Amino acid sequence: MFMMSIKNITATLLAVLILGTAAAARAAQSVTIVPPSHGTVTVSPTDATAGQQVTITVTPHDGYGINKKDITVEATVTPGVAQAPAQAPQVGFFIDIEGEEPTDKSMPTSYTFTMPQEPLNVVVKTTFHELEITAITDVGEWASPARNSQAGYRCDMNGRRVSDDYKGIVIVNGKKLIVR
Repeated sequence: MFMMSIKNITATLLAVLILGTAAAARAAQSVTIVPPSHGTVTVSPTDATAGQQVTITVTPHDGYGINKKDITVEATVTPGVAQAPAQAPQVGFFIDIEGEEPTDKSMPTSYTFTMPQEPLNVVVKTTFHELEITAITDVGEWASPARNSQAGYRCDMNGRRVSDDYKGIVIVNGKKLIVR
């Protein structure tokens, strides 16, 4: 008959707990993306082990942009994973992301972070914002040389086309005239 002493049983249980916790820490943890509005977010890889670098790529929809501060990566304890008290991570802490702030906020941009050591749920949240138009980017045919060089083309000081009998200050062929 096989008998184990209490000392052997304690040592065996402790080894199982330590090895189980170490295996859980080495196991790949998934990275969850909260579906954003006004853009797309991808992560690679979607399952990462502790210490592995994860790349986040953000792509705004037309008319929207994103700043580095608009991206958060939050880590929380994975439910159901036993952890020794000395290894228990903080609950709900943020992970720093690396990458340069984009000069064009409307273009796809990539950032990275390192997967934490503890077995954690990692959640990526983003907030895309509407871009403000700060300059005229296209004036179409109104600025075309062919249109402005037409003989007899007349406009007022606001650039609106006027008839030949318009009275006041008019621009004809690029020159200002006073018509009375």
